[in-house]
Formats: sequence, structure tokens, C-alpha cells
Amino acid sequence: MENFSHSSKHSLANKIAKLFCVLAAMGVLNVHIAIYQGYAWVTMLNDRIPDQGIENAVAMTFSGDHPCEKCMAVAKQLAKEQQEPLPELKPSSEIPLICSVFTRLNLCPVVGKRLAFMAPENLPLMGIFSPVFGPPPQFVL
Repeated sequence: MENFSHSSKHSLANKIAKLFCVLAAMGVLNVHIAIYQGYAWVTMLNDRIPDQGIENAVAMTFSGDHPCEKCMAVAKQLAKEQQEPLPELKPSSEIPLICSVFTRLNLCPVVGKRLAFMAPENLPLMGIFSPVFGPPPQFVL
């Protein structure tokens, strides 16, 4: 059994965490669709160049008039994602700030003389509200 030091365990955990963060970002940004579309174009070019030549194969591949099954699957996935409605948010929704009454709580016995923290009782914290902003706009390509 291999003996890992304390720092190597943390570096392995950091590498795994970074990997998951990168994969999550790729999923959110739909990088997987772009990679699959690129794979579809390369496959189409590879299949068409021997029969049609480079110029005609490139023209047919990128014109969009003759899509393959992979291109249709990508278009279907993009259409499905665009049809899903985003939840509607009220523009005037507000969340009250977290306010509480300050109380003195002794968790450990008092050793020596210390000045106690006395919170002011006349702070108008209960009427403060912070606006909630909606999500950023979704850009359609």
C-alpha cells in the first residue's frame, strides 16, 4: 500500500476539485455541444473529400443544406434547450436583511475583567430591505 503524505493528499483533492469545476463550467457553457459539432464537421469532411474534392466538400459541409445525423442531433439538442422557459422573477421582489436582537451569551466562564459588548437597542434594522436582481440575460446565437 502506498503511503501518501499530507500535502500529496491535498494536492490530489485539489486536482480532483479543479477537474470537477472545469467539467461543470463546460456543461454550463455547452462546450460538449460545440465539441460534438466539431466532430460532426470533421467526420463529414473526412467522408466527402475523397468523393467530391476539398472545395466541394467544404462548401457542402458548412452550407447547412446537407446535414448528417450528428448535425441533426446537435440542432435537436439546441432547439430543446431553447424551448425550456426560464422561471419568471418579479422585478420588485425583496429579501429582508438578516436582523436579530443582540443578546449577550457567555459560552465560557469569565476570567478576569472584560468589557461586555452591549449592542445598541435603537438601531432601525428591521425596515432595511435589499433588492433581488434577476439572472443575467440569455444571449441567443
